[in-house]
Amino acid sequence: MKIITKLEEQIQALKLSISNPDKRFQFTHWSKHGQKKFATKDDELNFEGGVKLCQEAGGQIATPASMEENKALTKLIKSDGMAYLGLNDKKKEGTFEDASGNPVKITNWAPGEPSNDQDDEDCSAITSDGTWSDVLCTGSYTIICQFMEY
Repeated sequence: MKIITKLEEQIQALKLSISNPDKRFQFTHWSKHGQKKFATKDDELNFEGGVKLCQEAGGQIATPASMEENKALTKLIKSDGMAYLGLNDKKKEGTFEDASGNPVKITNWAPGEPSNDQDDEDCSAITSDGTWSDVLCTGSYTIICQFMEY
């Protein structure tokens, strides 16, 4: 009887996985560094839309923890484009932290950045050359999600 119950549970799990395909399939471009996989697609969203997209796929907006990861992200950005990073200074102007509230481990700000030019640039973005800028959270930029390998 235990075997039948276990088989029924496995069948139910398979049905769920078939009827709700992995949301990671929507991403068309991938880059890997260490235990992290970075993924993007051709859409541009605002910051909150990007947070939602990544969370629904089981990840989070990319936050480089090393210069090597920063370089891996640049492979996913169009030559004239930008992509949001998972860093912001919404709590305290000039103090950037990740989505969990942890301080930034590395920085690669472009000269003169972060500038807070429009007095409301609380999000951050990476350019194709790997430098960072602070940007409005309402702008539309590429979204790169990060996923951990297990």
